[in-house]
Amino acid sequence: MGILDFLFGQKKSTNLDPKDALKREHNKGNGKSFLMTIEDVFTITGRGTVATGRIETGVANTGDSVDIIGTGGKKLTSTITGVEMFRKILNRGEAGDNVGILLSGIEKGEIKSGMVICTPKKINKDRSRHISQSVKNQVWNRDNGKCIQCESNSDLEFDHIIPWSKGGANTYRNIQLLCQKCNREKYDKL
Repeated sequence: MGILDFLFGQKKSTNLDPKDALKREHNKGNGKSFLMTIEDVFTITGRGTVATGRIETGVANTGDSVDIIGTGGKKLTSTITGVEMFRKILNRGEAGDNVGILLSGIEKGEIKSGMVICTPKKINKDRSRHISQSVKNQVWNRDNGKCIQCESNSDLEFDHIIPWSKGGANTYRNIQLLCQKCNREKYDKL
């Protein structure tokens, strides 16, 4: 039984348009360092802690050392002891793959959604502060075009929940809408 089978109990459909499959294959690896935003965390008895998410850039190989960066600027180090994708145990996961990554020496409580797993000491080289338009559209729709704190609909800004400078990713799970006032108050508390 694979990690994702255990977690979700079913196989995901893999019906892809041939053009999509070709485009996805072309972008895999793309010469960038490995980066994955954690979407969820599970513990599997006898196996360890599993972080699930979509690999944003690069390749994750079983046996690779990784850094886990997120809230509070705390950096953890681990080794990938397994990569699984929909009933398949893999030696590697590539950009675009939704995977479960088994991490050695990490407890479930040490990591959470929104943190990133990346190639050690490579995160700043390949990262950009630019938030894509598709992510902005997803966040706008999710937050109903209002500040999530005071519900104002004027002077809105896209804000990183986990600051970009502390390893926060430019994904819809780590971006929120805040008005300028609430965003400045958040900044003052950091």
